[in-house]
Amino acid sequence: MKGISMRLFISHSHQDKSIARRVARTLRWYGAEAWLDERELRLGSRLDDAIQLAIAESDAVLVIATEAAVKSVWVEREIAFASSTNHVISICPIYVDDVIAHPLFAPHLGIDARDRYQFTEVLDRLAKAFVGVPLPAPDQGQLEAGVEELSRKSSGVALLVADCLKGEGLRYEHTQLVTEAPFHEVDEALYVISLLNNSYAIAAATAAIFARSGAGSAAVSRYLDSGHKIMNSAVGVALNPEWLPTALRVLSSVIPREDQALASFLWSNAEALGSRYRSEVMHLVTSPNRGPKGFAADAAAAALDLFPADKDLVLMWTSWIRNGSFDGPGNPEADLPETFAFWCDRGLKAGSASWERIFAEFVSHVRKLARTPTRQSVDIALRHMMKAADRENPRIDEIVRECEAAPGTAEWDGWADRDEMGICVLELVEEARTTRKWGTARLRARKIFEEDTHS
Repeated sequence: MKGISMRLFISHSHQDKSIARRVARTLRWYGAEAWLDERELRLGSRLDDAIQLAIAESDAVLVIATEAAVKSVWVEREIAFASSTNHVISICPIYVDDVIAHPLFAPHLGIDARDRYQFTEVLDRLAKAFVGVPLPAPDQGQLEAGVEELSRKSSGVALLVADCLKGEGLRYEHTQLVTEAPFHEVDEALYVISLLNNSYAIAAATAAIFARSGAGSAAVSRYLDSGHKIMNSAVGVALNPEWLPTALRVLSSVIPREDQALASFLWSNAEALGSRYRSEVMHLVTSPNRGPKGFAADAAAAALDLFPADKDLVLMWTSWIRNGSFDGPGNPEADLPETFAFWCDRGLKAGSASWERIFAEFVSHVRKLARTPTRQSVDIALRHMMKAADRENPRIDEIVRECEAAPGTAEWDGWADRDEMGICVLELVEEARTTRKWGTARLRARKIFEEDTHS
């Protein structure tokens, strides 16, 4: 490697001019000398002297490997000339189309760029291969010159640049016009803009464009790394199935997971995701040391809707129950008993066999809590019972029976607070079966206990 002094010749069909220019611009950001022939038409039957000299002085020939390139006599001649020179010139196909096995490219080690939604990441790897690791900071002058060049070639990109780099963010009425511009030009412009401006308004515009066109995934990831909360806007809506893999990669790029966006993504794209993306979804939902706080339970519920018979998801829910992950305080911001009551009620009413298994584990957990001679554990069991009753859980009687039976079990023998807690349990159980006025039941229990104490 020669660092930023690398000289690179870009061989391409004139039909792939926009992609070749994008490759050249990216390499120039980092100081590489990238040369490409800008002519649309060549005359004669041989390479002219300028092209031969450019190839001969290059360290590598990068070939935009497409169906058009396969048919181009000039691409073939440029590869042949590079192979015939006295010094070794690397030939690196950039596979934009599925032509990896074609005899023109097969002898050479190339880079897979067939997923256009990951093209920026491919160019990053390409730059590292030919410039070096770590890459130097991109030259701001080259970035600005490149985005101005894009603006001249596309009215949609011109609007994007004017709004985002010269204004305060993309205007709503311009969004559709931007998404109608050529993909590679929008994708590159969004990434360059993310390098030049890190404002939330532009981050939000980028998320909206990604959701509509799939362009800008690398820019979205940059804004997410900067802490901008745009994930839900980018992926939490119904997306074109073609860019679901890219959306999944964006979701997995952020740790801790953005569970609200993940849940919205799963519900909005359930039909398109199907079983094809099970491993990717499971990786997102069942990551190690994951609990149900925040919107993680929502994401896990969405995944169970998507894969209703999945044993790993059932295991995760039952593990959360056994570990007491839903026993947390019932405050408005993180009411974990309420969270479980909501999803459990929904699953049982839908007739889900998986939720039947999860509920069986939950009943066992309530039994264990209710029969523990500690006020805190019994209170948690009662809280679960009350939340389930408030939700009108179709299996509420099973939970009520476990709480009702607890005062008479041997586990409570010798407990100093047994009588007081027993009265409280029975009064709350009665309310669970009737009007669910929990405050009234607790006042009634206290009055009964005080009367018994003074009698």
